[in-house]
Amino acid sequence: MGFSQLVSRYMYQRLGRRGTLLVIYGAGYGLYGYGQFIAAPATRFGDLGAWTPILNSHQFGWVWILGGLTGVIVGLRPRRENDAAGFVAVLIPVLVWVGLYATSCAVGLITGGQAGNSTAWVTSSV
Repeated sequence: MGFSQLVSRYMYQRLGRRGTLLVIYGAGYGLYGYGQFIAAPATRFGDLGAWTPILNSHQFGWVWILGGLTGVIVGLRPRRENDAAGFVAVLIPVLVWVGLYATSCAVGLITGGQAGNSTAWVTSSV
């Protein structure tokens, strides 16, 4: 039996399916948020005017990190605990991400492409 099988068996026995899923998603979201700081362009959503310094990818990385960290913490609790807060926490970054891309698309369409990103509807629909 390999190391990965031992780890997955331990996680499944200790945390259950839902806890294991929360830990996996939470860890992935935390790493993705960290990646927003080191690799992503700061203006991924396009120029949103006065909102650009606040609503950029580097600032939004914190939403991914906090959602992921909350998912991991809730997922690591014993099996019989209520884990709804963890699933809500890992859903929030995705919903905010879709909202920001949809806003960027709307701004791009309203301004005729001078601000925002009129092709962001593709990312917000995925």
